[in-house]
Amino acid sequence: MKWERRVKIILGVLWMAMILLVVLFPAYWIILTSLKKSNEYYARPPTYWIDYLSFHSYSNAWNNPTVDFPGWLWNSFVIAISVTLISALVAGLTALAFTRLNFPGRNRLGVLVFVAYLVPASMLLLPLYLMLAKLHLLQTKLGLIVVYISFTLPFIVWMLRGYFQTIPKDLEECAMIDGCSRVGAWVRVVLPLAAPGVAAACIFAFTNAWNEYLFALTYSAYENLTAPVGLTRWGFHGHVLLG
Repeated sequence: MKWERRVKIILGVLWMAMILLVVLFPAYWIILTSLKKSNEYYARPPTYWIDYLSFHSYSNAWNNPTVDFPGWLWNSFVIAISVTLISALVAGLTALAFTRLNFPGRNRLGVLVFVAYLVPASMLLLPLYLMLAKLHLLQTKLGLIVVYISFTLPFIVWMLRGYFQTIPKDLEECAMIDGCSRVGAWVRVVLPLAAPGVAAACIFAFTNAWNEYLFALTYSAYENLTAPVGLTRWGFHGHVLLG
């Protein structure tokens, strides 16, 4: 029995190592390519390891006068962080209200919140453009933040709602018996237990705002370009950055 158990453990470790290799190899290849010399990018056969690390691509991207790479990163960072913080706060309170408060139409409203996330973004491109223009938010960071929150918030509310439903209400009631208010019970009991769900929601909001391209391309001025739009519009290919 001990021999069979050891074999199972070894096979399990090997299987997990293979999965980890498959998952991490794309990231490894991206980092490796960024550290190669320009004549090694299209080498045949490709090199899976390099003897000399070249940081020319990084220095050229950061210091190139024809592009504003630091500014694009800063814009993406400000927008993504703002969307993440606001969405997590509003979605957390909304999800708590759905799971802990009884009010008419609670279940139907919860379904409608999720249905709002299913609306294709391309259908709302023109209406949102007109709305932002009337509010004088077009070509501003605040306008992009508002748009991203409107798409991110419904899914995060649905995600956290399901997570909060797994936390027994008895824990909050015990905290309230010990002297906590309802808000105190949420902060001291529910939120710590829901930390993995909140972290997943924050990661989703951040990556969604950071990687979004269509709205950033349509609604942004040059000084407010995000990194995905800047990379595709101004190049990071050919001689501009690779040298």
